[in-house]
Amino acid sequence: MLVNSIFEIFDALPLKQDSVVLDIYSGVGTLAVDLMKKNPQAKILAIEKNIDKLNTLNNKKIKAIKYDVDNGKSLPLRDNFCDVIIIAHALRSLIYRESLLKDCKRILKPGGLIIVAESKIDSFSTSIHPDSKIIFDDMLEYLDRSGFLLGESFDTKSEEYVIIGVCPAHNNEE
Repeated sequence: MLVNSIFEIFDALPLKQDSVVLDIYSGVGTLAVDLMKKNPQAKILAIEKNIDKLNTLNNKKIKAIKYDVDNGKSLPLRDNFCDVIIIAHALRSLIYRESLLKDCKRILKPGGLIIVAESKIDSFSTSIHPDSKIIFDDMLEYLDRSGFLLGESFDTKSEEYVIIGVCPAHNNEE
């Protein structure tokens, strides 16, 4: 399905007033701010390792945690904590991709959603190292091996693909 951007997908998210959304490597918080505007009662958290970006997030009133997700360790959040996790244009730069995705499954509530966005293979600029490209089929495999049920997928007019994974009902089974 073709959509204008990831923001259009956010419009259809089934967020409740008390939903908890985690934006991993949020950058300057563009996605988090959009979600916060659409659902001011939701709890929006961000994880970021860059101190300048962390300060920007805090200035935008987004609760941000300083943490390097590419360390192979567990995220600093409890089991079954989040309703939605967003990882936009960040997995390609990580070594421990599957470790992070498996840990995302741990912190998602059963039925929770993970939204992963990456640039399409033919839209990569020279600034992205060729070894860090994640093609659509590989991303599907990462999500599947990490225990997610595959939901909808989208192409956007901004040359990215977006895949929604669903946390299974039996979250703690491996």
